[in-house]
Amino acid sequence: MWKLIVFCCLVAVCLSQTAVDLTIICKYVSILNCNLFANHEVCASNNITYDSHCMFSKAHCQDRNLHLTYNTSCSDAGHKDGGSHGSQTTYEFFCRNLLHTHCGTDMEIVCASDGKTYNNFCLFEKARCNDRNIFIKEYNACA
Repeated sequence: MWKLIVFCCLVAVCLSQTAVDLTIICKYVSILNCNLFANHEVCASNNITYDSHCMFSKAHCQDRNLHLTYNTSCSDAGHKDGGSHGSQTTYEFFCRNLLHTHCGTDMEIVCASDGKTYNNFCLFEKARCNDRNIFIKEYNACA
């Protein structure tokens, strides 16, 4: 089931080309057990401190107007560093997790705009996490 959900997320993101479909990313985030992630408190625009980027991402998926205000607790007035747009934070959280996911051996060869052939959507999406400008040119090996 887990592989199917990840695969569906990857396919949907790939099909969106340069735009990230946050709805699909949120489906992926919604099944994660945030207790498995290290606590790193973050403060959101609703002035609530979330225990981790996982918890923040789940909250952002419920309220797309929610953004990351500080990379620390809301009550830590002495050390407040910059925030970011909630969708960007959620996508970066997705990418960090995807980079640690085994892609498997499924062969769904794609040629990307970077001129590289990827053996499956998962490998392409990992590359896309590093360069969001790449997109699928064709569903064959690159010439």
